[in-house]
Amino acid sequence: HAGRYVCSSNRMISFSCQVVAREPAHAKAWSNLAAMHLQTGAHATALNCADAALAVDPAYATACNNRGLALYRLGRAGEAVAAFAQALALQPAYFRAAVNMAAALLAVQDPARAVAAM
Repeated sequence: HAGRYVCSSNRMISFSCQVVAREPAHAKAWSNLAAMHLQTGAHATALNCADAALAVDPAYATACNNRGLALYRLGRAGEAVAAFAQALALQPAYFRAAVNMAAALLAVQDPARAVAAM
């Protein structure tokens, strides 16, 4: 997995890249790397990292949320809704995922479901 992902000079990103290079089955490290790439605006790379986390652990709600954020920021709100729904199915009290899902639902012109998501 690690060879497919761009690792920047950012120290935390570089450290996380080293972790996943050594332990490609470390879902939390992949998800953390996705979150860091989201913060730097590298949304496509964040999506790849979130997908890698979910390949290791499909039941990792945080990775589902990070996947949804990456999709949303890539302009793929419909797909983001599904990722946030998966996060909430895994962890129903996941407030950030609920807020993110509401935003994605508004983006796809579904205000009634957005209100219900909150």
